[in-house]
Amino acid sequence: MSELTLAERMALLETTLERAAEAVGDLTRPVRERFYRRYPEAAASFHELGLGEPRPLEARMIESALFCLMHWLEESTVVKTLVDVYLPHHCITLNVREEWFQGMVEETADIVTETIPPEQAAEQAVWGEIRAGLIAAIADAASAPDMVRLNALGESARLPA
Repeated sequence: MSELTLAERMALLETTLERAAEAVGDLTRPVRERFYRRYPEAAASFHELGLGEPRPLEARMIESALFCLMHWLEESTVVKTLVDVYLPHHCITLNVREEWFQGMVEETADIVTETIPPEQAAEQAVWGEIRAGLIAAIADAASAPDMVRLNALGESARLPA
């Protein structure tokens, strides 16, 4: 595949998003269901942090994952900054697991990319680039000193719920 311009990659991203909107509609329910199948223990956290009303919080987190995926190509520095700030905050102060961040991104990306026809190699490649870049940003944020310290100390370092 030849090197695509940013405009061409953005057009492919938009094509995928439009197809996913037509095929899936609102991504919230399918992403939520897959996420909880993968991380059933996260449901209690969403219920607690959502003050007994987890659905709005779930929707915001899925929307945030989609935002990061949608803006990765044009604004990866902004997305990296968001991840660098929000991952430690969520993990240290809200007892959210770092793998939940990655899981939410992966499940959101999977729902969207499953609508790409197999013959659309360029479209698949663009989404592979987006996914890999965002997963790498999450891994980088997880290796920040505060996160390394948190992981080394284990549960005792987390704030009480």
